[in-house]
Amino acid sequence: MNHVQLAAAVRAALTRAVAAGDLAVMVPDTITLDRPRSRDHGDYATPVALELAGTAGLAPRRIAAVLAGHLSQENGICDVDVAGPGFVNIRLDIAAAGAPVGEVIAAGSAYGSSEVLRGRQISLVFAAADPIGPVFIGDARRAAVGDALGRVLATQGATVVRQYLPAAEEVVIGPKVFRLEDLIDSLGVDAARYWLIRSTVDMVNTVDTTRDTVDTTLEPDLDLWTKQIPDNPVFHVRFAHAQLAALARSARDLGIDLGTDYDPALLNTPQESELIALLAAYPQVLTKAADSRAPHRIARYLEDLASGYDRFHEATRVLPMGDEAPGAAHVARLWLCAAVRQVLANGLAVLGVSAPERL
Repeated sequence: MNHVQLAAAVRAALTRAVAAGDLAVMVPDTITLDRPRSRDHGDYATPVALELAGTAGLAPRRIAAVLAGHLSQENGICDVDVAGPGFVNIRLDIAAAGAPVGEVIAAGSAYGSSEVLRGRQISLVFAAADPIGPVFIGDARRAAVGDALGRVLATQGATVVRQYLPAAEEVVIGPKVFRLEDLIDSLGVDAARYWLIRSTVDMVNTVDTTRDTVDTTLEPDLDLWTKQIPDNPVFHVRFAHAQLAALARSARDLGIDLGTDYDPALLNTPQESELIALLAAYPQVLTKAADSRAPHRIARYLEDLASGYDRFHEATRVLPMGDEAPGAAHVARLWLCAAVRQVLANGLAVLGVSAPERL
């Protein structure tokens, strides 16, 4: 069960509570879900009872208690309790908690996409480079972010129309003017594009007239971004994908058959649970990136996913060793790794950055 499915379950529980006369509220279209800092507090928490208290005429804890009673009837939820001033903590059963792994594998490159913007045509107007002059960083940045934003919106079902306006901007790094060709010469195409999307951007959407500002600098740290180290964000993300591709090749060489299913109950370590939660969050990350016109959110999410994989990799042995026969636990972990690899590839594709099989 991912964020979208759980949010739908919370809305369904609220709808039942209203129909039963237990609550007199307008069921919100959007349900906020957070991951508790401690797993002792469940898999997810929602403050929806606090948000509804003003219109319901009831104390938040009373609303939370009513919601908890109806939500506990939903499939995939094993425990619901009320905490603090009215937070609702939700714990998923093992099958539901591990289900995002199978959902990713089944959906493949479509995982994370939705139809929420289907039927909408969105025009993006952003500056492009002067076709007869040098391409400066500001121009390239707007073009890269505009293209990535169009990709994000398309994942939500929108029809995207791109309109380019000529512009030119010189960005001074030290004593010289820094151009796109300088950036590509220093970083390569993929890293340059990733940095451009992740870095400072002022975007104006002509449909919603929403101005969004991202980060604070136009100056790349060339010393960092040219190194093959985990602190280099683009290397970290792409290297994680290459590691996972190598792992899949090793599994094939060992003759491990992943079959058509896995046992989610075997994915129960803290590191595995964290990875599954990150996978489940990807659809919501895409939706929020589309809503806020902020494709840099995808880059930051991919970095979190790569870091989650690092912690899993350090704590977990995926493949059998020596004469050990492959077991159900190995298969479940390989399914999890395949799902992480798929989401890394999906996110990089949205950014227009390649996902290497080897690096």
